[in-house]
Amino acid sequence: MKPIKNILFIKLCCIGDILFLTPAIRSVRERYPEAKITLLASTWIKDIVERIPSVNEIVYYDTPYKNISVIRKLFETMTVITMLRSKQFDAVIIGHRSSFFSFLALVSGIRRRIGFDNFIFLTDKVQFYSSLHETARYVQLSERLTGENTVKSMELAATSADTLFAEHYLEKFNIRKNATLIGIFPGGGDNPGTKMHIKRWNSERYAELIKKLYTEESLIPVFLGSASDTTVISDISMLISGTVPFVNAAGAFGLGELTGVLKKLAVVIGGDSGPIHMAAALGVPTISIFGPSDPRLVAPQGELHRYLWKHVECSPCYTPKTVKNKKYFKGNEFICITGTHACINELSVQEVYQNVEELLQLIPERRGHT
Repeated sequence: MKPIKNILFIKLCCIGDILFLTPAIRSVRERYPEAKITLLASTWIKDIVERIPSVNEIVYYDTPYKNISVIRKLFETMTVITMLRSKQFDAVIIGHRSSFFSFLALVSGIRRRIGFDNFIFLTDKVQFYSSLHETARYVQLSERLTGENTVKSMELAATSADTLFAEHYLEKFNIRKNATLIGIFPGGGDNPGTKMHIKRWNSERYAELIKKLYTEESLIPVFLGSASDTTVISDISMLISGTVPFVNAAGAFGLGELTGVLKKLAVVIGGDSGPIHMAAALGVPTISIFGPSDPRLVAPQGELHRYLWKHVECSPCYTPKTVKNKKYFKGNEFICITGTHACINELSVQEVYQNVEELLQLIPERRGHT
């Protein structure tokens, strides 16, 4: 049998999904330390995939997300296929549940094609278990190459430039050396093709939580988010302005620099979205707030990661089945079909506060900004 020296992973998007794939990539890297590992991904997460230690090369493919003509899509796809064929991969692991990507791998000349069952053009069909955590699902795919089913931690690495940026950026705010920086990510839910603002906890409750945490006068909130999150962060900052000093880093830098800033934080609090999973992959403790999605499938794992979830009757409503059901969408916005948002609204400030305090007690070494 031909030795495996050149391996492709396919997962275009998004931040959390890519990071869930990293334990599988890492497992393959450890089994084949001399192999070249390539990732097919979208440029939307360029700053993330370039910081996955086990990946040697990235091929970018944005075409499925573009609003362009069929002819243009075909031309761009053929260009990518030509590139993939030239690299002569020995095997591919496909993270998407789609026959399109297994066909893409077939016409790219990859003989061994590993993916989830019920899709054609695969040589290795792995059963998709809806009750498994996402990381475990992907490791089931990599097991076909490694023979190992152990789920390792997610991995992401800040570069030295990211770390230096974070130091210089935070210096501008004259933060006390003994202050503990708490990341607050109240936004999120904006991905190519889909919006999920129903994942967001109430702005007033975030403000109340921050005021409650600041009673120690050593916990400084650092607001995180992209430019699209500035409105919700502005709402919260107006509610705490004059009573709590804070750092508003929303939209101030890219995902790459964010890795450096995250490493400076004691804990990150927020909804089920990219920065929470980035923090977890960087080894930063997290408190994640869940509602429509199922934390048993996607929450960061480990003793330094806690999730809060009100498992009301209609939650989780965001599942592999509902993402394809138009009744759950208004345009490209995933909506609460009951109109109550109970899964999010029933979570109290006291519950979040108590979990933050308990987690901080477990990580005394992370307290105090330096």
